[in-house]
Amino acid sequence: YTDEHVFVNINLVANKEIELIMEYSKGMKFEGFRALDISDHDLAITGNRVALSHIGVSDYIIVFTKTTPSQTNINAKIFSSGELIFEKSSVPRRK
Repeated sequence: YTDEHVFVNINLVANKEIELIMEYSKGMKFEGFRALDISDHDLAITGNRVALSHIGVSDYIIVFTKTTPSQTNINAKIFSSGELIFEKSSVPRRK
């Protein structure tokens, strides 16, 4: 986390396809994506939503730019075969 950027580090382990959906505040915009390992994945950005389909073991970094000084939030959900298996909402803060 910096004054302008939010870095989201994600570690996914899945033996079958899962889909990570991240929805974020309008006070943020998608800046970049990096897969740190070789894995089978697909990324789609639509509006204020990032969708990542994944199989295997991999770490990812997603970077957002804050466009407003107001509080922002990120909502993450993971689906397997259309079923919600994980959900978390967070407000990015400095550690």
